[in-house]
Amino acid sequence: GPSTPQPSRYIRFIFNRVLLELPCVRAAAVSCLTKCAVEQPILKSDILELLTRSLNDEDDEVRDRATLFCALLENFTETEVVQA
Repeated sequence: GPSTPQPSRYIRFIFNRVLLELPCVRAAAVSCLTKCAVEQPILKSDILELLTRSLNDEDDEVRDRATLFCALLENFTETEVVQA
């Protein structure tokens, strides 16, 4: 998704996995959304909003990933990608 010409189109499809799938798929979708936010900083605020919805997920793994990635994205700047 993040390297396609229109990555924002895929965000909706990935987030649907967060809403509709089993916990292991939801956790992977949370990670994928985070990768999209890191590689496409213009989408960061939209993705962060979606990730905050996962903070109340019924599964521990999904909640833990959402909590970690929300904290990372809130402190993330575009220059960190260039340096890494």
